[in-house]
Parts: sequence; C-alpha cells; structure tokens
Amino acid sequence: MMLTHFAVILVTLVLMSIYILGVLRQSLATGENSMLFAKANIIADTVKPCYISPGSPDTAREARHILSGTGIRAIAVNPAYTVVYDSSADASLVGKVLMRDIITTALSGEQASGISRSDGRTVMSVAVPVISDKLEIGAVYLSETVDDIDKTVSYVEMNMLIFSVLISILVGMLSMGVSLAVTSPIDEFIKAAKEISK
Repeated sequence: MMLTHFAVILVTLVLMSIYILGVLRQSLATGENSMLFAKANIIADTVKPCYISPGSPDTAREARHILSGTGIRAIAVNPAYTVVYDSSADASLVGKVLMRDIITTALSGEQASGISRSDGRTVMSVAVPVISDKLEIGAVYLSETVDDIDKTVSYVEMNMLIFSVLISILVGMLSMGVSLAVTSPIDEFIKAAKEISK
C-alpha cells in the first residue's frame, strides 16, 4: 500500500517536472527569439546604406554598437544572396554567397527563425527583410549561441530532481506514519477479537 502511494507521488512529480522544464525552455527560447528579431529589425534599418554604397563605415560602426556586448553575428545579404555586411571581422563573408532557408524566407518579405544544434552547441538564427520603398532589397541574418538556455534548464532540472527526492522521502515517511496510526487500532481490535473468540 505504501509503495503504491510512493510510486504515485514519484510519477506525479516526474510528470510535473517534465512539464515545468518544457515550459521554462519554451519561455526562455521565445524571449531570446523576440530579442533577436528586435535587434535584426533595428540592424535592417541601420544597414540600408550598405545596399546603396557598400562598405559604409558609419553603417558598420552603428551595427557594431547595436551588437556590442553580445555574441550575436549579423550578416546582411542582397537579393542574390551575396553578403554586403558581416559583423565578424575574423571570418568575414563580405562578397561571398550565403544561402540559408530563413534568408530565402526573409528575401520573400517574411521574418523567419530557426534553432540548430551542432557540436554540442545550440544556435538560434533569425532573418528579416530589408525593405526600401516597399521592395525587399535584402535580408539581415542574425545568429547567436543560446547554450545559456540549456545551462539554465539543466540547473533547474537538477534542483527539481533534488526537490522531488526530498518530497518523495517526506511523503513516504508521512504515509507510513499515517498508515501505522490507522492500522494500529485495527490490529489491536483484531487481536482482542481473536482473544474473545477463544
């Protein structure tokens, strides 16, 4: 009987933990996605001069200022998928072709996002169209590693595991105490009834 109570409580705590962790992961990813879209739209307005006069130093400086203190990489492409701006000085793709599904979606006038995992890292990417005179003249593609979301969820997961074990032990002890308190008088009644029947 006590084992059944313990199993029900443990299953309930596990299912609750799975749900809470899923909601937490989704909430953190949605917040990060919204922040990336906001930055991408700001950068899309900032880099418009790159399409008119490529290599504009003021545009590059403003985009670097927007991205300062972040691990975000920004790339602007023209409708031919040629990179006209890249925030990475080390591995600049300016002048090269960059094709991604979300860039294609952005060049068709819609915002797009995606999450990919490679080499144990989680990368979130967004792309927004660069619009001038109601025409898509290019797209801005931002990518950022979001390993901190996985770290936060792992930390919460560990704490929930410890909490679940402690709650299970406490509830098991309480169930055993209540079970003994209820069954002790019944055991005494049965013992007394057996003695009377002799």
